[in-house]
Amino acid sequence: MEKIKCAYYVKLQDFLNQDLNELINNIKSNFKKVFGVDPSQTEENSWIDSFKNLKNDLNSIKNELLNLVVFFELEMPRSNSRADILILGKKNKNFQAMIIEHKSWKTLENFDPNTTLSPVDQVFYYCSYLKSYVKKLEHSDIKAISYLPNLGNNKNLENILNPEKKDVKIIYSVNRGELKNEICNFFKKGLEENEIEEFLYSEIEPSKRLVDHIINAINDNPVWNLLDEQIEIYNNIINEIKNLSNSDHKKVIIVKGDPGSGKTAIAIKLLTQCLKSQKKVAFVTNSDAFTKTIQGIICESNKNNLSGIFKKIHEIVNLKSKTKIYDILICDEAHRFRGSTTLNQIKSNNPQVYDAISSCKISIFFLDENQIVRPGEIGTVEHIREQVKKFEKIELKEFSLKKQFRNNIHYVNWLRYMFGLSKDKVDIDLWKSDFEFLICDSIFGLENMLKNKMENGYTVRLLAGFVWPWSPPDNGKLIDDIVIKEGKHTWKKPWNRMPPKGSNKLDLKSHPYYEFVTRKDEAQLNEVGCIYTSQGFEFDYIGVIFGEDLIIANNKWIAQPEKSHDKLIKNFKNINNDITKLLKNTYFTLLTRGTKGCYIYFLHEDTKRYFIKEFSKSNI
Repeated sequence: MEKIKCAYYVKLQDFLNQDLNELINNIKSNFKKVFGVDPSQTEENSWIDSFKNLKNDLNSIKNELLNLVVFFELEMPRSNSRADILILGKKNKNFQAMIIEHKSWKTLENFDPNTTLSPVDQVFYYCSYLKSYVKKLEHSDIKAISYLPNLGNNKNLENILNPEKKDVKIIYSVNRGELKNEICNFFKKGLEENEIEEFLYSEIEPSKRLVDHIINAINDNPVWNLLDEQIEIYNNIINEIKNLSNSDHKKVIIVKGDPGSGKTAIAIKLLTQCLKSQKKVAFVTNSDAFTKTIQGIICESNKNNLSGIFKKIHEIVNLKSKTKIYDILICDEAHRFRGSTTLNQIKSNNPQVYDAISSCKISIFFLDENQIVRPGEIGTVEHIREQVKKFEKIELKEFSLKKQFRNNIHYVNWLRYMFGLSKDKVDIDLWKSDFEFLICDSIFGLENMLKNKMENGYTVRLLAGFVWPWSPPDNGKLIDDIVIKEGKHTWKKPWNRMPPKGSNKLDLKSHPYYEFVTRKDEAQLNEVGCIYTSQGFEFDYIGVIFGEDLIIANNKWIAQPEKSHDKLIKNFKNINNDITKLLKNTYFTLLTRGTKGCYIYFLHEDTKRYFIKEFSKSNI
């Protein structure tokens, strides 16, 4: 049975009486056993500071509350986030909980709400998350405390840390005595030993309220409506899910399709049905940009509560045990799965596809092999078949999406031919009247055409090959890394904004990846997106800067990884057809992000002439 993890827990009375060094040592040794890594020195210093202050602030608390239980470093179920302290008691039949998030800050001088996670937001979402996922807390009162005992008086403190007036109590140096009052007024009694176990082994599931909200958001969004073969494949998979309880073996389902064929639409609809039928389900990807943006598009108002449903594949690896954690894993963009996992102390020598299959009863993989763009990504149909063979009592089904719902299918096939991904030549007349494709002599001209489309109400984006460095902001200002000289004129743009530290807890509407993909204002052309921020998404019109990392020479595609600023490409050891194929896939993916048109600017003249030769439309 799944268990709620924490580094250490103790009765409040024992916490107040225990020697500080002994307490720290107990937490340190147990931390390694529970989480598999040693705590950082920063974490240890924070414990020392907060525990000293708490012992002082909670001295002589009333006797009936000494059996309250204090949990240290409590992990959010099915997530890698941890709350500093949870205090647990009971009121009648229900648990009562208080989460205390500690910061050692002495000043707000360096606090920037745009780049630094507010401790108010942090503890507020921890409370909301636990209430949404821990069954025993579903009907409980949960109190949020932002504990900053070293922070001096500041008249604007509430407005700075809590501008949205969330229900969070801020404790700082001036009002430290109020913490004991908050605990005494909030809790009624402590816990018996069996009640501690009852909490730790509570059922972990999204609450009905959260599930209903996500379902409504999906059902009300026409983006996720299905048509034709999408419905047929969806119905086939739903039938497998309905028969889940009648089967004694695993099932693996592969759905492959081109960009714009509706893979994600089916995946999201499947998620809806799994939630309705109260299945243990996770929506899994290997892309932070894709995951964050999908969360925001579907259900932005629930913010971090979604992290128990939407996960990165390394989180599944981290949670995997001998028992099946999920009934169903819906793996979107599965072509990005890798041959092993090494990330943030999470290690597995198994292919990520294997670990996904191990963790559930039904695993569903949505993929497009022509969108594998980084070394180490091996999510092909054949690779999944190979992993299936490693299991006994397992059934494999495969489906293909043939129709196109984003681009003209003939345009997609023409690009496939241009990049040597297919030998079937495509007549341009089949698509050029329905899809606007222009090869531009001027980057200024390209941008002006996109501006014109934007002013007429279309969504537009600038995208580019990763052939410039990507610099962090300088005092909050983006750096114009992308520089193109045309005669006496210079065109400059920054890459899209990097996610700041702590961005995994940002309001989804404020996450840079979500902002870049969803914005519809005049700022659409202020930044340039790369493959990693745009893959999986679509816009009406796109402008693509085709770099010199992939060129045509002697009628052959040649990779020039030394021209790339993508470290995984630039430092790739085997400079052969593998890297050429990855870069072909990269530009194929970039050039299929537009639903109505694509304007393209080449940095390499021979590559430009190659496209002009195949495409008869006049240049701009």
